[in-house]
Amino acid sequence: MLEEVQLFSIYSFSKETLKSLGHTVTSLKSFSLTELESLLDRCHFVACDEGALAIAKSMSQLRRLQLMGNTMTNEGLRAILHGCPLLKSLDLCACFHIDKSAEIKSKKKRNSKNKKKNKKKNKRNSKNKRKPNWLELPEDVWFLILSKLKTIDIIENAQKVCMLFRKLCKHPSMFKRIEMHLPDAFYCLPYDVNLMTRYAVDRSAGQLDDIYLEYLCDDETLMYIAERSLNLRHLRLGHYIYVSDEGLIEAVQKLPMLEEVQLIICSFSDETVEALGRALPRLRSFSLTQVGSKKLRFLDDENPLLGNEEALAIAKSMPELHHLQLIGNYMTNVGLQAILDRCPLLESLDLRACFHIDLSGGLGNRCKALKHLRLPHDPTKDYGRQAYAEQEGFGCMCVGQERDYDSDGYSFYPGFNDFMGPWDEYSDYFDDDDEFALCYDCFGLDGIVDYASSDY
Repeated sequence: MLEEVQLFSIYSFSKETLKSLGHTVTSLKSFSLTELESLLDRCHFVACDEGALAIAKSMSQLRRLQLMGNTMTNEGLRAILHGCPLLKSLDLCACFHIDKSAEIKSKKKRNSKNKKKNKKKNKRNSKNKRKPNWLELPEDVWFLILSKLKTIDIIENAQKVCMLFRKLCKHPSMFKRIEMHLPDAFYCLPYDVNLMTRYAVDRSAGQLDDIYLEYLCDDETLMYIAERSLNLRHLRLGHYIYVSDEGLIEAVQKLPMLEEVQLIICSFSDETVEALGRALPRLRSFSLTQVGSKKLRFLDDENPLLGNEEALAIAKSMPELHHLQLIGNYMTNVGLQAILDRCPLLESLDLRACFHIDLSGGLGNRCKALKHLRLPHDPTKDYGRQAYAEQEGFGCMCVGQERDYDSDGYSFYPGFNDFMGPWDEYSDYFDDDDEFALCYDCFGLDGIVDYASSDY
């Protein structure tokens, strides 16, 4: 891959050396040869073109060439110009045997004429060409591009760029899939997440098909979604979301079309999981992920059901499952056996980080008969979240113990900042022509503001 060679020598290199160098380094783009002896004593050196001819024959890909103090004549120079057609830079400093008045001057004249011609031609072409107007792209192309953005970016940024983007971002199809991914500093957001979620749901005009919520979403917002999105088929909740067990059950009872539910590192009870399955007879895909541990120390031999509560709840209430993901679950073979017995339609099973099951016997063979199987020690890079922790005793508050509930019925949430901000931050969301008659006095904001009264 060598592309540049620079040689400084007191004595001249032989033509064989230069030829061998050129044939060996086929990717050579830049070559510099400085011969100090001829520079120091120019009077005693006769003209010689052997080095120039060797370069012309063996280095046809050169772009830059420096031959300081070379003894070549015009014949050697012509050979280089002919043998190196890609040459862009040529340094002939102290090459005293070249007659610049003939060959070089004529070459320069030809080059200058060609440059002038090309310049005029490029000017004419540039006049005929106009800068592309990206807004002239078909609307369906722009729609496809904007639909790749996260929901927060669409609302906070994209729809404020230009009128075309505004028009596309108001289309209900843009909000068929809502992804409320929050940044790490979600306690310090300049907007109310629940307000923005409701706004996006209203934009969907009943076409919402898939939604992901995390952290700050509450019971009221989840119920708001359920009441306005009867065609919702995919519900994904993540990262200790501030939704109670009762709030989740009440909401999914209003969503008869749900086919997929994902509970990603949440803290819902096994009773809630069972009630969820009974409320959703069409459920085909279910994901219940936790942060597992290899060092669970409180298994009770007298109680084989310990750690299997969630697995047994799934087995009892979700017989129509085709896909099941249980990353980081603490179940044993008891829970796995129940799932395989009670879910006969199961095609896909993800058991990564489920370190307390043993697949060495017949149970393992039953699992391997599935179309898609992820084993406990399979890599979790594509999961994108923490699947297990190494510290000893991790998980002892998740398995085999009663959950703590606060006065409002919420279980195990590490803290919640009930963020409220000035209404001025939210006025940009709404248009004069938005046909909504919904008031948002229940959001904890001062005053009653509806969409129709906004000046945006």
